[in-house]
Amino acid sequence: MKEVNKEPFIHLFSCSTGYYLYDVNTDSILKVTPDTYQRLEKRENIEENEQIRKLKKYGYLKTSHVQISEHPVTKLLPSLYENRIGNLTLQVTQQCNLRCDYCVYSGKYYTRTHSNKRMSFEMAKKGLDFLLSHSSACEELRVGFYGGEPLLEFELIKRCVEYMETQTKDKAIHYQITTNGTLLKGEILTYLIEKKFEITISFDGPKEIHDRYRKFAGSDKGSYDTVMQNARYIKEHYHNFFISNVTFNTVISPEESYSCIGNYFKGEELFQDAVFTSGLVKDEGKKEKNTVSDRFSEEYQYEYFKLLMSKLGKIRKENTSVLGREQVEFLKMLRGGKQQDEDIELPKNGIMVAHVYQGSEVYL
Repeated sequence: MKEVNKEPFIHLFSCSTGYYLYDVNTDSILKVTPDTYQRLEKRENIEENEQIRKLKKYGYLKTSHVQISEHPVTKLLPSLYENRIGNLTLQVTQQCNLRCDYCVYSGKYYTRTHSNKRMSFEMAKKGLDFLLSHSSACEELRVGFYGGEPLLEFELIKRCVEYMETQTKDKAIHYQITTNGTLLKGEILTYLIEKKFEITISFDGPKEIHDRYRKFAGSDKGSYDTVMQNARYIKEHYHNFFISNVTFNTVISPEESYSCIGNYFKGEELFQDAVFTSGLVKDEGKKEKNTVSDRFSEEYQYEYFKLLMSKLGKIRKENTSVLGREQVEFLKMLRGGKQQDEDIELPKNGIMVAHVYQGSEVYL
């Protein structure tokens, strides 16, 4: 039989601000004295230290380890699959009215390319019916539309929304769409606002950068002016909707200046109080890898450092880049969980997931 580990399940580390231990059972980071750190590191004369005795009294330094790791499929996935699928994303078209230089469907990646393939309502209905029949435990449902440029299939999107509204009356339905922003006007815009769509607009920064990568199909014309005009119209005429339902996603090329893009969004009036997500041009599956300049790496790491410092209260949030703020929110999500209860300890059988969300997602 495997011998049970009687050592406290901790990890020690130090930095310029002092000595720390990470207590795995309680998911807590604690600052300790140099003497405590050295005794725990050497595992010598532990019981003679007053701080260590107090830590044990308050539930830290437990020796509990996970002895068996179980895949979540053993208990969780059957129930999730049958009753808790709350999200569905429909790829309504593989066509797009732009030809973005870095797009994963541009032909520069080992993946599909833009084509004239479009989803029929019959196929979309099958996906929606699957969502409806596998979401009995969900109070809310989310239906997303993706492409290509999904608004090229606006009539299909309307049919999907109308179908969902006839099929369920006891659940809140939220609609989401990711768009390049060029078609957000007229009847399309009015409808999306009426149905309270959550809209993510792709926007890459200053005109010279945005237009370098995001050009209309079959031409060398950039899309900056069109997207800016549409976004400004939404903010001016539907301000509350703009603030609550519109976010921007920025794809950042490592060949550009990270600071230049961040400073643009900080200074442009349209984007004040806007929510951003961002990511670097993907290297995975790319036929030719990206070139990352030393300048970009330095600026990127410096801005991330500033974000962490702002969370420590060392600098003001207003002095950080909007481009990386969601990274800190992601860290907060990862830290959520056990640390609210100091008496918790790891079970012998550990499930290999940190969080289980109410709404699982299906991509069709």
